[in-house]
Amino acid sequence: MSKYFSKEKWKYLWYTLSHPMDGFYWIRRKDKGSVPIAILLVVLFSVSFSLNRYLASFVVNDIDPRNVDSLYEMIGVLVFFLLMCVSNWSVTCLMDGEGRMKDIAIAVG
Repeated sequence: MSKYFSKEKWKYLWYTLSHPMDGFYWIRRKDKGSVPIAILLVVLFSVSFSLNRYLASFVVNDIDPRNVDSLYEMIGVLVFFLLMCVSNWSVTCLMDGEGRMKDIAIAVG
């Protein structure tokens, strides 16, 4: 478990955020990055998205908080993540077959 969440993997996350072209290149070529970290970031985003929809003020939120279902909000974000990964993989299969699902999940995450 520690090889997926090592300090080097977390440092590479910040490197990719600050140098996206080099970061995405090294995800593909040198197998850097971590799928569990990418999935953890997507889950954290889905939780924060759901909390934002529920706790935001009426000034910036046009949705009634009494009608927000947090589970459906989080599932919607996770389904969107899965849809983005599958659609990117489908396009890369049609072009040259260069994209691997692992690399796409890391990059989208």
